[in-house]
Amino acid sequence: SVYRFAGKWEKLCSGLDRTADDYGKKMMNILRVLSEESSILKTAASDILASVVDDELQIYGGNGFMEDYPAARAYRDERVFRIFEGTNEINRAVIAKMLTKQIAKGKIILEAELINIDPNTIEGARALLNLAYKEAMKKDAVKILNENQEVVGYLSDMTIMFYLIESSYLRAKKSGDEMMLLLAHRYSLDAFSLFLDSMRRLARAFGSDNLKNSCIKAYSDWNIADEVSLNRKISEVLLEKEHYPLGL
Repeated sequence: SVYRFAGKWEKLCSGLDRTADDYGKKMMNILRVLSEESSILKTAASDILASVVDDELQIYGGNGFMEDYPAARAYRDERVFRIFEGTNEINRAVIAKMLTKQIAKGKIILEAELINIDPNTIEGARALLNLAYKEAMKKDAVKILNENQEVVGYLSDMTIMFYLIESSYLRAKKSGDEMMLLLAHRYSLDAFSLFLDSMRRLARAFGSDNLKNSCIKAYSDWNIADEVSLNRKISEVLLEKEHYPLGL
């Protein structure tokens, strides 16, 4: 996801002349274009970091709280990342509300008709996200979003999870590395579960039968992999390589 964002940033900035009088104005326009994605990355990265250092401390056990071991400092220092540059709660509010405004202005075009939603594909997950935003554009839903920050968070969490799943598969396919594809698949199992959970909560908040039925169908049509076997396969490759293959 970071490489995806960085590539887009580099492409947009490559033609700018830093000595030009309108450089600042053009840079601000680029920042506006990328504001939703930067909020997605900041929120997702800090949440993931929190989970990682929590697992690290758990592995160290009681020693994890002792300053003689690296887990203590990582666990302590991680906490601030969910606060500065806008708390994650504020960023979640920014993501959904700004995307909804862009859709309303026609800057983002959603699919006109949703057919054969397959939750086992990126296209199917995107269709589910599009459906959520379509429901969010309705008059009653807009009022609910304006009055309830946690409901905005449900829609933002769906957006974040989809962005991360899509980015992980794009990166894995680009690398052509089987291990990267395994890791992307493993990550998507957890991420898509969170995606559907947020969709379920959103459907309840909106009182949307369309969203609720689509969510139920997505759950029933989702081919959940054998996580134990997948974990073992990944572990075997890691042990064989004796390092964590990032595919960089």
